[in-house]
Amino acid sequence: MTKPFIPRHVITLEIQNFHVKSRFPNFNYRWSHGVGLWTGFIKPTPLSTSYKVKISYKLGSIPDVFVLEPELKTRAGTVKIPHTYEAKRPCIYDPKTDWDKSRFIAETIIPWFSLWLYFYEVWFQTGKWLGEGRHPEIKPDKSTGKGIE
Repeated sequence: MTKPFIPRHVITLEIQNFHVKSRFPNFNYRWSHGVGLWTGFIKPTPLSTSYKVKISYKLGSIPDVFVLEPELKTRAGTVKIPHTYEAKRPCIYDPKTDWDKSRFIAETIIPWFSLWLYFYEVWFQTGKWLGEGRHPEIKPDKSTGKGIE
């Protein structure tokens, strides 16, 4: 027997912001050209650095995350931070399986971001990435030669 189709409802930017502000009052919100932008601070553990972060989300798309400060650094002897895209942009989830428009940023993206920052700090100290997950393969675009996902 097949399961009935249950449509997933899009959570508006206004409702997303209500939930973000309810759980993370230090986050600021602004709306620009149909994109919701949240900035705030995440401190993964009491002993951690406080990171200024930005989350960008356009309805129907996937949230994108950035560390604004302090700048993420590679370990001595390494070229790349694990689980990052270009420009040291954190890869905190698999966009094909972990996110959909009916999920709350406050319940997924921000906690995942905090966890990623914790794993980054452990990796920076030990050289071991303890986070699970699969980093999406980046394939070169034949027309430009640049990486695409």
